[in-house]
Amino acid sequence: MRSSVSNGTLSVSLGSTGATITTGTNGSNTLTLSGTQTQINAALATLIYQGSANFNGSDTLTVVSTDAAGTPLS
Repeated sequence: MRSSVSNGTLSVSLGSTGATITTGTNGSNTLTLSGTQTQINAALATLIYQGSANFNGSDTLTVVSTDAAGTPLS
């Protein structure tokens, strides 16, 4: 599952969810999480968005879910 924003940063608390960040880092504009559906949902429940300093306007959070082969799910 990949999430991204244009004008801010994203962070999740992995804790004991079992999910892992495979691309990006906490505090970046793109995060890719890997794990089971339950693990990813638990991590997403802690998702924090922080807008960029002095940014005024709308931002878009994009989320793309894929299967284990990387094929996007609809």
